[in-house]
Amino acid sequence: MENRRENFRHEFDEAKAIPAEFELFGQGKTLAGRIISLSATGAGIQAVQDQFPMASHDRISLRFRLPKEEFHFQLRAIIRYAQKNEGGWFYGVQFLPSENSTEDAERDRRIWRFLMEMQRRSQRPANPAS
Repeated sequence: MENRRENFRHEFDEAKAIPAEFELFGQGKTLAGRIISLSATGAGIQAVQDQFPMASHDRISLRFRLPKEEFHFQLRAIIRYAQKNEGGWFYGVQFLPSENSTEDAERDRRIWRFLMEMQRRSQRPANPAS
């Protein structure tokens, strides 16, 4: 099957998933989740509790921090995919631009830097046996 994505997407091992909080606009209730995949334009989020389901085209506020980063991301996203699974709900989200293009550029730069490092590490050959 061909990968239709335009951007590199990093899939996290279960133990290395990124903790995240998200909130459906207008609900005022913060939910917990884990980012299990990340690209420059979106993320895959596994909700860690069984909450009210969100649907495609719902808008959320998403907060997370990348490993080894002090910067906390807070951004808007739209749900493009929602599916109930054993762990609760899985959501595929697309990041949305904010009102501040300078902040968006900084967000993009930080995510790209992280993704490039993850891609570099994934392509590094294993150490040969001595």
